[in-house]
Amino acid sequence: MRPSDRVRPIAPHSWIKRVLADVQGGTAILFAVAAPAIALLACGAIDLASVSNDRSAMQDAADATALAMAKQLSVSTAAGISSRATDYANAQLGPISTNDGVTTTASRPRPRR
Repeated sequence: MRPSDRVRPIAPHSWIKRVLADVQGGTAILFAVAAPAIALLACGAIDLASVSNDRSAMQDAADATALAMAKQLSVSTAAGISSRATDYANAQLGPISTNDGVTTTASRPRPRR
């Protein structure tokens, strides 16, 4: 048996240095590690945009309902205004109220004396 045929033990630190110095295929590994994180961030951004859009639509519906019901304060009772306000808000919200389970309630502050 020749000395070159013998298996030489590899020191762990030299093997690690050799692996870290090897740059072939490094881009594929980097992409494989980074792709799930990037996809998760993209999904979060889309979800956040949807939530922001729904919040804006609900605020618009609340503002429109308040303005429409303010016009009826002098011509209707509190119960009538409350009922109309709830119906008006549900009509303004449309699919948001059914898809997201939004409930609307109307209240009227007591008049000052």
